[in-house]
Amino acid sequence: MNVADAIAAAVADAAPITFTAPAIVPGRYLLVDGDYAAYFCSGNNETTIGDARTRFMQKLDDMRIAGGCEIVVLHLTAPGSHKGWRYVIATETPYQEQRSGSQRPKNWEALRDFMESYKGLAFKPKIWGTREADDGICYHKQVLAMDKAVIAMKDKDSQMFTGCIHLDWNTYELIPVEEGAYEVESSTGTMYGHKWFWIQLLAGDAADHIPGVGQILSHTGKMINCGMARAKDALCMSTGNEDAFDIVVKHYARRHGVTWPDRLVEQMGLLWMRQDKDALVDDFLRVVPKDSAYTQPVTEAAGRLVARVQEAIDNVPNY
Repeated sequence: MNVADAIAAAVADAAPITFTAPAIVPGRYLLVDGDYAAYFCSGNNETTIGDARTRFMQKLDDMRIAGGCEIVVLHLTAPGSHKGWRYVIATETPYQEQRSGSQRPKNWEALRDFMESYKGLAFKPKIWGTREADDGICYHKQVLAMDKAVIAMKDKDSQMFTGCIHLDWNTYELIPVEEGAYEVESSTGTMYGHKWFWIQLLAGDAADHIPGVGQILSHTGKMINCGMARAKDALCMSTGNEDAFDIVVKHYARRHGVTWPDRLVEQMGLLWMRQDKDALVDDFLRVVPKDSAYTQPVTEAAGRLVARVQEAIDNVPNY
């Protein structure tokens, strides 16, 4: 038997492959990070804008079907958005400074224009000028029932979102994360829940130029740089917001001394995804325990942060 006949025989004997598409849930939304999708679908310098649009529309439809969604909303950060005033909040290192001057894909601008001006039935664009698209998705999922909100984001900031279903951008796995959940793990080991927020407060976020605590005390008694691995180790025994808060505060106090409350709330204001409709600077207080010994100094520092941001807003001409 030659190779061709062997292949044909194997195909004939193989069990048929069946696939059942997930049922569409009426009223279920797919909330998509359009900022990332514009980069992801732009392709390279050889990709035409037509191909980039086709890739984008196919990606949306694949995710919609995988999530069992009826409606697609594409969240975008408006050009010139003040991004929840994070540029004002950041004093230790300039927010997203390393992104200035970075080269975008050839098709990025044309694809963004297509997304923002789209009037068809495949998706609805939602453009945010008062916050980032990430914050917009976080707020949008809050006004939906958990089983009606499917989050399609590649950005790791979304890992702190609770009360929704996460859709893995690459594998399309659906990961339900209950409201207020502290730690949920996907089949690939990705962490979801509020624990991710506390880890970021220690490790920072290099993609947005957010330093976190900077350094933590090692088991040898020396201050060492705190990356993701050390942040996870520091919080490995935590089981909820209460003990995570205490652990994070102690590391900030060791690193920053008496200024720790202001250093901590600055990082909280940068890293927390705003869940409220007004994208309040101190929305992070919703995960600060009410009865910790450290609650009052953090609350007072949050008040100072809000006042500082408001002063900057008041000094912006014609805002």
